[in-house]
Parts: sequence; C-alpha cells; structure tokens
Amino acid sequence: MRITSVQPLGKKRFKIQREDGLTLALYQGELFKYHLQEGASLPDEVVAEIIKSILCKRAENRLLNILQKKDYTEKQLMDKLREGYYPEEAIHYALHRMKDFGYVDDERYACTYIRNRIDSKSQKQIRMALQQRGIAEDVIARAFLQNEEEGQVVDEVSQIKRILDKRHFCRETADYKEKARHYAYLVGKGYRGESIRKAMAIAEDEV
Repeated sequence: MRITSVQPLGKKRFKIQREDGLTLALYQGELFKYHLQEGASLPDEVVAEIIKSILCKRAENRLLNILQKKDYTEKQLMDKLREGYYPEEAIHYALHRMKDFGYVDDERYACTYIRNRIDSKSQKQIRMALQQRGIAEDVIARAFLQNEEEGQVVDEVSQIKRILDKRHFCRETADYKEKARHYAYLVGKGYRGESIRKAMAIAEDEV
C-alpha cells in the first residue's frame, strides 16, 4: 500500500494517509526514520511496528495528560484519540491501560454526574446527558440505584417549585393558558407530568 498524502498538523506533526484509508499522525523525525513520504510504500508490517513501538505509548500518555484535569467517559476519551488520528489498536490499548489503573470508570463517572446535578436537573435530563457521553443504559441505571441507596434521590417536585418561583408562577391567579404554558415548558425540560401537577397543585384535567 502506498502513501497518498502527507499533510502538516501544526508545526511538528504530520498526517499520513495510505491509499486504503489508513491515517496516522507522526512527528517529522518519525517520518524520516521510516522513510514516509507521498508515493512511498507503507507495508502493514511497518504500520504494526509504528503502532506498537510509538503510538500505543503515545496514546497512553495522551490519556494520562487529559485525565489529570478531570474525569471523562470511555467514549469521550476514544473520541479525543480519534481526533488525534490514533489507530484503533492504539486507542484500545490506551483505554485498557487507563481502566487497569482505575483512571476510567463509566459507572463512577455516572454516579458523580448524578450526585452533582441531582438538585438542578430532571432525571430525564441527567439520563440523556449521560447517554450523550456514551454511557450504557444499564450503567446509568446502576448509578441511579447506587445514589438512591446512599440517599441521593432526584426530588423533581422541589426542583419544579423552584423553577416556578423563578418564572413567577402563581397558582391562585394563573388561568388555563398560563398553566398550560408553564406545564409545556417543564415537560420540555424532562419532568414527569405527575411531578409537574404536584408542584403546580393542579388537577390532571387542568392542563
């Protein structure tokens, strides 16, 4: 397989693309070491050597640097490495190392995320945010259960009451149109109808 293009990525790195779609990012010295240039041959055995001797460790160090600042989910870390043109073998190697070290744990991430937002977000909002971060539904369910066992429960009624206070909702003076407007807003935020009606102190047939 031949190299179809070599393009700069910043000042020191280069993106190498092979005719089969394989893409690697390497430094200039590594291009010289392996004689990588446009039109040159890049056999699979050379690719395997580059991945094993250079890119696996580099991906691991990249994740260690990222995780020094804050926690990420597995999917978020995979996305970051893919953005850096790391091959899948290097990505899986680095993630496996992070999990072995205990630096990456989606269930722990989910538990912390729920705990930090349990007073301000609906359960649906939290669940959707975790799903967008690539966390599996069964992991999210276990995280909610763990928090519940520790006494951390989403109190939607209290949340809704605070939101209604900020929106200047008055049960005594609100007409049907105003109730429906607030109700629709809260449904859009992911709150359950039962919780909304309790917080607004209205009957089911009032909206």
